[in-house]
Amino acid sequence: MKNVMRGFVALWYLLGWISHVYLGLFSPDTYQVFGETALFPFVTALWRGWIFPNITVCALFLAVFEIAVGFLLISKGK
Repeated sequence: MKNVMRGFVALWYLLGWISHVYLGLFSPDTYQVFGETALFPFVTALWRGWIFPNITVCALFLAVFEIAVGFLLISKGK
């Protein structure tokens, strides 16, 4: 059961990067609403001041992170 869950989560990451590449390159305004849903005001300030103005780069870094996590989950070993 553990390997089935690991495989499902790995697949989720390995397919999820596609949406971040697409949205980051072709529809970056989609991410704007996420800054307004933050629980802490400093996160909202960080989102408006640095993350959202650089959202294309951040979305592409997120896609690379998701690919790396997906491959690490399906790799052998611990």
